[in-house]
Amino acid sequence: MHEMPDNIGGFTQVEYLTVFITIIFGVVAAEFFSGWGNMLRHRRDFKIYPLHFIWTIFSFMTLIQNWYGIWPRVAFINHSFFFFFYSLVPMFSFYLMSVILFPKFKGEDVDYKKHYLNNNRTFFVVYSVYFAITILSSFVYEDRGDVVSQNLLRIGALVFSMACAYFHKKVILQYIFLGLCCAGLLQFIFVLPK
Repeated sequence: MHEMPDNIGGFTQVEYLTVFITIIFGVVAAEFFSGWGNMLRHRRDFKIYPLHFIWTIFSFMTLIQNWYGIWPRVAFINHSFFFFFYSLVPMFSFYLMSVILFPKFKGEDVDYKKHYLNNNRTFFVVYSVYFAITILSSFVYEDRGDVVSQNLLRIGALVFSMACAYFHKKVILQYIFLGLCCAGLLQFIFVLPK
């Protein structure tokens, strides 16, 4: 069986694969910026729904934390196609979240409350998948830091996101979950390795 060369013209395979991952992160981040840009451009045509807006911010901050947290895993991406592909899966989740959170503007007024309430079940299903992936990832990769604490936070978020998907009409539950998620994200950042 043939192996990939370690280096081609001073460019390692990890660097080569990381470029693609970076592009995917950029595309997903651009979806968030585009969504916020449309909100700002059309601010006279709609009223912001606070729960929706804060979820967009939390989701973007989680994306950024994901970028920061992926650093130790980059060393694995050239071990096999599986590791490389698997490193992209969380980004697909964030892309789906951004598509769900931000409606496409077609010149008409947007009711963000109605949009959010019509799409929140799907949003929480995608978040459930994301949290399940992050738990699985801690076993696929050799994670660093306090993995037990990280996974306890992830499991709690998985349970709450599934509950929000199931009880999607209970907006108070979503506010509670959002508050817990924001606190959990801060806690999660503190248990990441330095």
